[in-house]
Amino acid sequence: YCKQVLWPTMHNVADFYGPVGRSMKQHQALWVAYSKVNALFKNKIIEVYNVHDIIWIHGFHLMLLPIFVRKVIPLAKIGFFFHTPFPSSEIWRTMVHRLDLLNALLNADHIGFHLYEYARHFLTTCRRLLGHQYGINAAGVLTVDVNNHPISVTCIHVGIDISIVQSAMHTDAFTQSCQHWKNKFGKHTVVAGIDRMERLKGIPLKLKSIELFLSQNPRSNVVFALIGITATERGDDYRQTQLDVKIMVNRINNTYGDESTGYMPVYFEELMEKELKLTQRLAFFAVSHVLMVCPPRDGLNRFPLEFIAARDMMKKMNKLPVDENGNVFDAQVILSLFVSTTSVMRGSVVVNPWKVEEVANALANILTHKMPAKERADRFRR
Repeated sequence: YCKQVLWPTMHNVADFYGPVGRSMKQHQALWVAYSKVNALFKNKIIEVYNVHDIIWIHGFHLMLLPIFVRKVIPLAKIGFFFHTPFPSSEIWRTMVHRLDLLNALLNADHIGFHLYEYARHFLTTCRRLLGHQYGINAAGVLTVDVNNHPISVTCIHVGIDISIVQSAMHTDAFTQSCQHWKNKFGKHTVVAGIDRMERLKGIPLKLKSIELFLSQNPRSNVVFALIGITATERGDDYRQTQLDVKIMVNRINNTYGDESTGYMPVYFEELMEKELKLTQRLAFFAVSHVLMVCPPRDGLNRFPLEFIAARDMMKKMNKLPVDENGNVFDAQVILSLFVSTTSVMRGSVVVNPWKVEEVANALANILTHKMPAKERADRFRR
């Protein structure tokens, strides 16, 4: 239910023109399973709950939990935080159990989102589907009024724990992983990318932009190092994405690679999530010059934050990679305007991933040194 119903919906996807899909009976079976899992969490909360505890619920996997808990512990203090976008009311209303989920959520005392855009969609949905009004109270807090009970709604973006990042970068595992990636890419300028293998994360779309860039700017000093995270839970979506990526990577390398030198412009590797722990990611980012995060739709994506943290640490340690002229290459981040992180990383180069030419131009601006060094340094600082 989470992956097949909620995940696309939360990312504003309603496939009106696709196949009808599962039968009502199958859908109901998924809903029952979702409800049962939420009930299991409720049972555990009741088991460990003490008076005055705050119950903090995370993620769309547990949207029924607030009402389950409220029925048993009426005076519980309940917070809920979404780690995904929240869709527009037009998309939300396409779900069979739209009212059940919404009413369950409104049993929390406090609901958090990454961005105001997501909170606004939620508030509008509450008003249009349930008639609940919203506004700002005397304390300046955004609230939605449910039967004269104000529920607080806040917007705060999740970050990363810098102390943990710094600790990870002082380990032997980090040093060894850095050496592994350095040996693999040599002195090439590295454009990195880590994305899940599903259409919403847009690896094929990213490859189209790379292909256009290479057709307009033939290079032999740039490697696009892309890591795909296995997403078998996405079913046919994953398998189709996997096939598309394989075909496009082979086409680009056959067209723009050089067999005599062994140069291939696109390095692609698919890894399981457990194979890409924080230390491995930081090492991969530390030897890279540019990060591309260009999904058509995404919520929380902390990779850009980790990338800049890794590069900043390397800069302080005087271990930054250099460009082909031996100059320190201030890291740059190309971000889709549909990623929540874009709103907090003001120094990024923001692109519309659907506009392939725009992404290719952003690459050209950074990789062919059209962007002045002063601007590059200023973007990195911000």
